[in-house]
Amino acid sequence: MRKTPVVSLRAFLALLLGLLVVIALGFAANTLWQNWQLARKVQLLVERNRIADDCLQAVANFAFERGRTNIILRGASPISPENRQFIDERRRAADRHIASALEKLPASAVGRGEAVRKAWEEIGVRRSEADHDMVLPLDRRNPQLPKKWMADSDRLIDRVETLLVTVSGMTGDVDATFDRLAGLRVLALHFRILVGKQSSLVGALLSSGQVPNAEALATIREIRGGIDQLWPLLESSAEVLKDAAVFQSASWAQSRVFWTLRPLQDDILLFAEMRKPTSVTLDHYLKAAVEALDATVALADAINRRADSYAQRLLDRVRWQIAASASIIVGVLVLCGFVVWRFRRRFTQPLNDVMRHIDALLKSQSGVSGALSLVDERDEIGTVQRALEMLDEVIAVRMHTEKALRESEAVNSSILACAPQAIISTDLNGVITAFS
Repeated sequence: MRKTPVVSLRAFLALLLGLLVVIALGFAANTLWQNWQLARKVQLLVERNRIADDCLQAVANFAFERGRTNIILRGASPISPENRQFIDERRRAADRHIASALEKLPASAVGRGEAVRKAWEEIGVRRSEADHDMVLPLDRRNPQLPKKWMADSDRLIDRVETLLVTVSGMTGDVDATFDRLAGLRVLALHFRILVGKQSSLVGALLSSGQVPNAEALATIREIRGGIDQLWPLLESSAEVLKDAAVFQSASWAQSRVFWTLRPLQDDILLFAEMRKPTSVTLDHYLKAAVEALDATVALADAINRRADSYAQRLLDRVRWQIAASASIIVGVLVLCGFVVWRFRRRFTQPLNDVMRHIDALLKSQSGVSGALSLVDERDEIGTVQRALEMLDEVIAVRMHTEKALRESEAVNSSILACAPQAIISTDLNGVITAFS
């Protein structure tokens, strides 16, 4: 005996179709979710990159202020209007970028931000003291102020650099290329700091006209050693990036730092050790130093622009993937609606018509009437099989009846043919149906 299925064929096909749709939607939704999470990470990366840019600009501008202030504090002459304007412009730019970076900091970098804020407040006190002393003759200035100024300046730069490293390390596992760019950016900033510090110390020697002591010379040589170690790394990394702007900035920085500024520094140090006046003037040196520092800033900016451009391209690609995933989901839903419509039109409605005819056939054969259906809605195949079996029986009975009728007609025909008398057969209306 055939077992009645739990669900109908139509329900089974509908469940199968629904399962396929759910699987397709699941894959599309999972892809959409992953791209959405990646977009959030990349957006976070872009925001961190903006903070890093503020850190770079803050250090670059403050380093100019630090170096020029140190030279003037150690020099014999009071500050000139040109130097005053230069320091004020750099100071305002540095303060603006520091404030912007602190405002954008995430919660995980608040500790680093507070350290920067504290150093920033301390440097504000030193700025007031430096502004007071720079307008005075050398003999009326605080002799300890230049050391305090450099110590506090180095502390602020160090903390901003630490903040930059911290923020650059918050990119997560988004992309290894951006991590390399962030590391290279920190390297360029450190190179800029060392070049600025060395140029400031040498410029202070030139401005004061004093003979450098052994400690000052050792500090300058140590800084120069750090510059010489960092430059090959920067140069090779710039070549690996294959970025025209970064390569040109690196070439410009090399020419200004090593081919223009360094010979002047060597000349100043040599004549200072020989206790002889050098032919290099302070204005000439400051111009070369500013050009060299501008070149190092341009190199860091070029790397930062490359990182920002890369992050933006990555964000655009992820957004495109999100749009594609959403389009796939919409496409699956539209296709599902079309398949359901076709399923209903090409299968469900014809099957319902067949079931109604079979039900009418079953009722006519069994003599049952009324609205109660004899069709089992859960077993369309079984119902069709029963209808086919009934049809076989009807056909077999009809064929047997037809055979018997043909045999009877054959007997009647033989009787009529053999009868000696004329035989005429009529129906109730008098119509002749047979005769001999």
